[in-house]
Amino acid sequence: MRLDRIDKTESVLMDVISCVDNTGLEDTSISGTTVNVSETGMRVSAGICLPVATRVGLRLDFDAHLYRLEGEVRWTNNDGEYCAGLAIDPTSPDYLAWTQMFELDL
Repeated sequence: MRLDRIDKTESVLMDVISCVDNTGLEDTSISGTTVNVSETGMRVSAGICLPVATRVGLRLDFDAHLYRLEGEVRWTNNDGEYCAGLAIDPTSPDYLAWTQMFELDL
C-alpha cells in the first residue's frame, strides 16, 4: 500500500450521512474539489466547514470511472477556503477499485 498523496483537482459530491455537531447538515449534498488524494484518504475544499467526525458519502468521477466511497472528516482548517481531511472507509462499495487506481500511478 502506498501512502503517497497525489495532487489532483477534481469535482467531488459529498452527501452528509451524519454530523453530530451540526445535525442540520445531515442529508445535505455539498459540492467540493479534491486538493490531493491517496489510497486511504483525501483533502477536499468544500466552501463550508465540515465538523470533525462528520460521515459523508462521496461520488467522484476520476479518469472516466465513477467511485462511490464513504469517509469521515478527521481534520479541518480554514486557510482561505474550508478544507477537510477525509479518511476513506475500507468497506465503501468502490474501495477496491479506488485503491487499484493508485497502482497505476495516476
